Amino acid sequence: MILEMEKDSKIFVAGHRGMVGSAIVRELRRQGYVNIITRTHAGLDLTDQRAVEEFFAAERPEYVFLAAAKVGGIVANSKAPADFMYVNMMLEMNVINAAGNAILIFGLHMGVEGVAIPTVVSRVFAAAAMLILLRRPGLALQVEKLSLRHDPYIVKNILRFGVTNGLESSMFQLGKILLLSTVSVLGTASVAANAIGNSLATFQCVAGNALGLGIVTVVSQCVGAGDYGKARFYTKKLLKTAYISMDLCILLVYLAMPLVLRLYNVSPEAEHYARQIVWMHGFMGMLFWPLSFTLPQALRAAGDTRFTMVVSSVSMCGWASASCWGGSWALASWVSGWPCLRTGFSALPSSSPGSMGTSGKPWRCKAA
Repeated sequence: MILEMEKDSKIFVAGHRGMVGSAIVRELRRQGYVNIITRTHAGLDLTDQRAVEEFFAAERPEYVFLAAAKVGGIVANSKAPADFMYVNMMLEMNVINAAGNAILIFGLHMGVEGVAIPTVVSRVFAAAAMLILLRRPGLALQVEKLSLRHDPYIVKNILRFGVTNGLESSMFQLGKILLLSTVSVLGTASVAANAIGNSLATFQCVAGNALGLGIVTVVSQCVGAGDYGKARFYTKKLLKTAYISMDLCILLVYLAMPLVLRLYNVSPEAEHYARQIVWMHGFMGMLFWPLSFTLPQALRAAGDTRFTMVVSSVSMCGWASASCWGGSWALASWVSGWPCLRTGFSALPSSSPGSMGTSGKPWRCKAA
């Protein structure tokens, strides 16, 4: 008998069509287990965390056999090893996470820790598996050996960027918490409007976020090669592109807003508030968003995270908090940090030849 399971126990076999999964199903049926749950990839995408969580919440399997994996031949694995590792890690993390939630929450009746523990375990498992897989020979990016010895210079630079960037993100999240705490006492219409506004605002910023990622790559390569002139040139060019693309995205959201708001089926009051938030966010985004979010990415790529941290912290404390506590919660929601971060643009063209930002320290890496 397998794991002393009851014959009518609900058993989920992930990857039942594969060689290992099909063998597990045959053996379970041979031993008399009749309540076996299976899903094809079309019926359940195991790389989709929400779909996996909904499946486990609905089916509540008592036992899980994880045999699912993206497989391929020698040629496929050699051409796209990263794709195979990514998909397999995603589906394994999701299944471990969802199964752990089901066991700890529904089985052991745990609270918040029942959610936290499986999340940590699934991430630790994935990290360990990735380290093992990255030691395989023939990979373009390979971990040759694991060591506890570190280069002090590299650690110092990582902390210099990581700590300042973390503090900046923390201040931004603090402002959001202050805002949400204010919105929560304004009534259900305001809470619903804020949630709708956040969703639609995400679509307004799609182009800006994409160009922010692009500007990091371009500027870091220019600075690494010591070509600060091109770094400034491409920063200005991508900033203009961000403005144009952001304006187009915002206009498209404006045009689609009447239809989208009807889909939410909220009260007229909540719809009115949501419309005001989206219009205000779009208007301020056209004016300030690229200067406040895309431009700082260029400064960070050039090694200057201190300036953006100081400006964002001061602007969040002085602008967002004051506006939020003063009662203008919508203004605080969408404008926080933007006006002050505009000043970062002046630091870009005035930088010395050895430094892209304002720290005065040259970028020491060079292009390979």
